[in-house]
Amino acid sequence: MQEFEGSLIMVALFTCCVLALIVVIALFITHYDIMSPGPIFSTMFLLSTSMLLILGKFQLDIHWNTASVIITTCIVAIGGDVFSRLIIHSKNDSANVFNKENQIERYGLMVSREFNFFASILLIIFLIYSYWDIRTHTNMSLSSSETLLGAFREQGSNKSILSSMMNGLSSAIAYFYSYLFIINSSLSKPLEKKYWIPLIIYIPAILITGARIQLLFFLGVIVFQYVTIYFIKNGQMVSSARKLFIKLTIFLIIFCVIFFMAGFLTGKSDNFNIDDILLVYIGGPVYGLDWFMQRMNVIGNNGFLSFSSISFLLNVFGLKVGHVDFGYKVSGMYSFYPIFPERGLYGNVYTVLMSYIYDFGLLGTWIIIFSICTFFSWLYRKARTSKSPCIPILLLSIFYIPMLMVSIDNLFSDDLSYKRLLIIFAAFIFAQGGRKLYIKRQVDNQSRSINMSFIDNPE
Repeated sequence: MQEFEGSLIMVALFTCCVLALIVVIALFITHYDIMSPGPIFSTMFLLSTSMLLILGKFQLDIHWNTASVIITTCIVAIGGDVFSRLIIHSKNDSANVFNKENQIERYGLMVSREFNFFASILLIIFLIYSYWDIRTHTNMSLSSSETLLGAFREQGSNKSILSSMMNGLSSAIAYFYSYLFIINSSLSKPLEKKYWIPLIIYIPAILITGARIQLLFFLGVIVFQYVTIYFIKNGQMVSSARKLFIKLTIFLIIFCVIFFMAGFLTGKSDNFNIDDILLVYIGGPVYGLDWFMQRMNVIGNNGFLSFSSISFLLNVFGLKVGHVDFGYKVSGMYSFYPIFPERGLYGNVYTVLMSYIYDFGLLGTWIIIFSICTFFSWLYRKARTSKSPCIPILLLSIFYIPMLMVSIDNLFSDDLSYKRLLIIFAAFIFAQGGRKLYIKRQVDNQSRSINMSFIDNPE
């Protein structure tokens, strides 16, 4: 038995080694562009498989069929990225968009004090409403914080239409302001402290809902925005990538601390250490995929899994959205698989691959992943080479969240959900309005300078 388990552990080690090689090849092909779909897809699966192996203390196994599916799909993802690069070859790909000419008008961004005040008020309203919603549905207050947010989460009141819309609007504001800070810092134009207020309000507003996944989304948006702008400005050299890696590592450590502390507020981390949390959230989905792969032939088809976010639309056409029931432990529509049941560690997400394999088979999964990576590669390169990249980068960072989560869960259908569309639309409005205000301010300042110069020197 021990020998058998050891052989399976060797499969996980082999998978990590092959994925590491695939990541290196993907980075070489894309000239070290770590935000390109191919490197992202393979890197995320390398990260999750490594976490499963290391944090599982070499006690959790995967099987050869799971390993082969992960490896081949990563190759397919890189193929879609390369295909897009070949057929959409642009002469502007290597252009340094941070050139001095028209730098401010094209890339800078600022908002008025009135706009900043308005955004802050909206986030305060969301914060107050979230707390009121907690008190209304749980009869608890912040004085009972150990169970307050956990109870709120169990009630699911934060999934009401009004709460979802307010959550989406607040997220759009936060994503916009993250871009505002990153782009202006890159231009050495730091913002005044008052412009920090919306982001300061957003973090507790999200934490109070118990939705730690929102923090992951926010992290994904920030990482994409920062890395994209960093490489545009500094180039995609090995030295640039090394400096960037150090900065991202520090940022990731800080974020993990916040994520871990948020777990205590929701009551989900009371009995878990940070290793357990990282194992369940990052490494666990690969184990969940393996759990599914070994049972897929005996699981009945209960409807489409891939498009749960648009279930209302599917129902119109007589197509139902189901859920996979492994018969192990079921809560609501979620089926849990055991990771370390003796330690209370279970998972309910299965990477991006499970739902596609369940709905369309392996060949269908490859076609879907190839198409997704081709599209995202095209979209990403368009944002990189746009004459006005402000809005494309901001919006693409929101679209890119599912790409940064491929080794955890399938979130691509979420881009079609009303909440995600609201976020994208609101972020576009904020960015467009903010950019126009900024350009207008620059034009007004230039006009004043010309007028003052004329007054001082009338000749």
